[in-house]
Amino acid sequence: VVKKIRKEQCLEKGGVRYGHSVRLANRPPRLSFCDHHLGLGTMFVNHCFTDESMVQSGVRRRFVYVLKGDNSRRVKPRFKHPPSVSSRNTHLMIWGGISWEGATPLVILRRGVTVDGGMYQKIIHKAYLKWAEKKYGGNVILVQDNARCH
Repeated sequence: VVKKIRKEQCLEKGGVRYGHSVRLANRPPRLSFCDHHLGLGTMFVNHCFTDESMVQSGVRRRFVYVLKGDNSRRVKPRFKHPPSVSSRNTHLMIWGGISWEGATPLVILRRGVTVDGGMYQKIIHKAYLKWAEKKYGGNVILVQDNARCH
């Protein structure tokens, strides 16, 4: 009976995925930055927005029923219980950026690595600067989240 109702309601079973969302405290400054630049006529053609995020790989064996094609409902803002070391599931820290000219190379950080000032500088030197020179001739504005560690 339950399966029949789900089918009639166009619901399909999907695995829960956990992703990153912009924290509420960070939303107003980011919106203000964008509104300010859009008001100036900036089209962000020479800006690169970067951030790092913890993501989960593997299957958590949890699922949710969503309307067919509505995959956004499967994404949760963060995972509550990171998998243990012995688990097949792992969590990774990934840094990347997006711009008018495309995405930067992704930097996948090893388990236990903390993104502090020194690590952030290594990421910028090893991944971002080469990309920025190739795509923009070095004339690009780096926009990051102003985290204290950066």
